[in-house]
Amino acid sequence: MRPRSGSATPLEILLPTGGAVTTAACAAVAPVLHGAPARVTAMVLVTGAFAAVARRPAAGAATAVIGWMLTTGFLVNGAGELTMSGVDAARLGAFGAAGLGGAVLGLLPGLVRSRRRARAARARWRARREARRAPVLLGRLHPAPSAVRDDGGRAA
Repeated sequence: MRPRSGSATPLEILLPTGGAVTTAACAAVAPVLHGAPARVTAMVLVTGAFAAVARRPAAGAATAVIGWMLTTGFLVNGAGELTMSGVDAARLGAFGAAGLGGAVLGLLPGLVRSRRRARAARARWRARREARRAPVLLGRLHPAPSAVRDDGGRAA
């Protein structure tokens, strides 16, 4: 699927970039942080940050799955094996929430700007419509002020 605007980064670039970012984060987190909760938290934050920068829910979701696989396989289990227990499913949910939530947070400023632009466009359209509207011609549709009689409409 192509992005709507020409300035958005295509998904074909974002997916490998997300994989590279999470792989680099996994390599950086492993020697620095000890203990599964700290490592998982760091990787979830990296996933959410990348998704916010990417501003694409599909890229955020794909990066979340890649981050979960790297975290579960190398940072939690240590043997490079993926497991699927209740804790792993909860971890996958945390990564998914970070990926999709980060993408939505990244999209919010653009949505606010587009609403402002739409509101301004509607105001310009209304102003042009009012300018095109035919003015009421005095004396044609309504009597001119000098033609109004003061005697209540009776002829003298």
